[in-house]
Amino acid sequence: MEHALIDADMLNDRIGFATNDEPEDVAIRTMAGFLEDLLLFDLPEVQTWELFLTGKNNFRNEVAVTAPYKGTRKSEKPTHYSLLREYLVLSWDAYVSDGIEADDMLAIRSTELGEDSIIVTLDKDLDQVEGWHYNFVKKNKYFVSKDEGLLNFYMQFLTGDSVDNIVG
Repeated sequence: MEHALIDADMLNDRIGFATNDEPEDVAIRTMAGFLEDLLLFDLPEVQTWELFLTGKNNFRNEVAVTAPYKGTRKSEKPTHYSLLREYLVLSWDAYVSDGIEADDMLAIRSTELGEDSIIVTLDKDLDQVEGWHYNFVKKNKYFVSKDEGLLNFYMQFLTGDSVDNIVG
């Protein structure tokens, strides 16, 4: 795989909360250092990358009839949330979605690129997508086959997803 597809929403939240009590420059340097370490040391085979952020509007909000989509989540954002998003867009050319989530863009792009890409996230929802994956906390690289992805989809469909407030 030579192309990293990075869940920038996940990074923005994790690094944002980790630097909540720090000055803005520390938050920016922490994000920059994390991305540089990820691409230089954790994934040295990667030659190009794309970062994805969720924008406004989400079709899931309109189609969720059983319960509000992500209705159980706290709306609290990290102190440097907007600053880090702006940094990711301006310095790393992060894509901002419209009408869909960053996860959707990651899945679409991974499907387009196939085994030449690796999805970088902690989100188990993306384990439905065939291809290479990287968990940056466990530093675990793994491959999800088509059958494993389908099994993960059916399991989540049957059991639901309490994080996203989806009933099984």
